[in-house]
Amino acid sequence: MTWPSLPAWRPSWPPAWRPAWQWIARGGRLRLLAVGAGALVVIALITVAIYSSLALARFERVEERRATFVYAAPQPLVAGVHVRRVDLAGTLARLKYADSRAAVPAPGQFRRVGSGWEIHLRGTGESASQRVRIETRDERIVGVTRDGHDIGAATLEPEVLTSADDRPGEDHRPVRLAEVPLVLINAVLAAEDHRFFEHGGVDARGLLRAAWTNLRAGRVMQGGSTITQQLVKNLFLSSDKSYGRKLEEAALALLVDAGVPKARILEIYLNVIEWGPNLYGLVPAARHYFGKTPAELTPREMAFLICVIPSPVRYHQAYVAGRVGPGMDQLMANLLAKLRSVDALTDDAYFDALTEELRFRPDGAPLALEPAGTD
Repeated sequence: MTWPSLPAWRPSWPPAWRPAWQWIARGGRLRLLAVGAGALVVIALITVAIYSSLALARFERVEERRATFVYAAPQPLVAGVHVRRVDLAGTLARLKYADSRAAVPAPGQFRRVGSGWEIHLRGTGESASQRVRIETRDERIVGVTRDGHDIGAATLEPEVLTSADDRPGEDHRPVRLAEVPLVLINAVLAAEDHRFFEHGGVDARGLLRAAWTNLRAGRVMQGGSTITQQLVKNLFLSSDKSYGRKLEEAALALLVDAGVPKARILEIYLNVIEWGPNLYGLVPAARHYFGKTPAELTPREMAFLICVIPSPVRYHQAYVAGRVGPGMDQLMANLLAKLRSVDALTDDAYFDALTEELRFRPDGAPLALEPAGTD
């Protein structure tokens, strides 16, 4: 019996691929829409990635620029130096040394002892912190000792003369977050962004709350911008109030919050925010309004500075007038009450702050070296 012959099997390899456009066309509109949507997603992801890298690069460049400082030569403390001619008191003030009544000054403090000085030097990267005694006669240094032993000489750390990003009229001195009193940090968070450590740069709950408050009041009572949004606006954006600018502000805030630690964002914010006409940064603000360093401010003075932030040019008029009006006084009272409600102030500190008389530094007066509260 003869079997019929079968047709020869020929594998079709490589397969005959149809052009992509034919595959899309035969799939109908649904397949076409799916491909288009996929292409848009890819383009959007690439755009976001490029925008993110550029935005963070801009932020880092601004930070590098602000972190570039010009220093004066360090002031030597050696026999023969005339303390008045070298302005030792003023140098200590500019270096943020605080006058201390304690028997043993802590690092960054000093006190006058008879005709001499006791200074607890902070030290630098090359030398450790040390407490030295400067003996003077006829306002000239005649000896420098440490623990009763003659050491011949000591040196103060160099002063910052300027930074690469100083603005006209600004005596810029950056402050580290660790140097800022905790009460002041709590005041900033309570007034400007109490959910700062919880949200991702944009606070949706805060925006809804601000919108509802404004709607009920019939006018703008709250802004809803987070500290991160305020920071990117000050560093990168104009004061334009368009929706486009607000969207860019929100996008930048999300990117910065994702790439920069919260503590660093808060530190930069305190150093760049506006506190008055041509007045940027916490240290210049404390000097301008009260002739003090941030560490020397009283809770009431801190409350005033924080209440200035929303409208620095407007509220600067209180300094010009030499007194605060009823509106500002109420704002400070509300902020102090918030601080008391979260135990940031004790009962005694709270009531003292409510009754304290706010004393502004006279225009042009030098920085006081006396402790806070001393005339």
